[in-house]
Amino acid sequence: MIYSVRKDNETFESLFRRFQKRIQSSGRVKSIKKIRFMVSPLSKNLANKRSVKKREIAARRDYLIKAGKLPSDEIR
Repeated sequence: MIYSVRKDNETFESLFRRFQKRIQSSGRVKSIKKIRFMVSPLSKNLANKRSVKKREIAARRDYLIKAGKLPSDEIR
């Protein structure tokens, strides 16, 4: 954890500025921003499972459309 102790006769602004400088120099903010939106790649097994599930859902939907059991407001 990063912390700064207030020196004698030091204003809050200078203490805060010194604290921010320590945070910037530590590199923590940069590393957190770098991985903020990172998504880990899918494993082949998980990708295959998802694609099979999507095909099953699409096949079921096509069947319902052809059978006339899907409401017209859900058909796009």
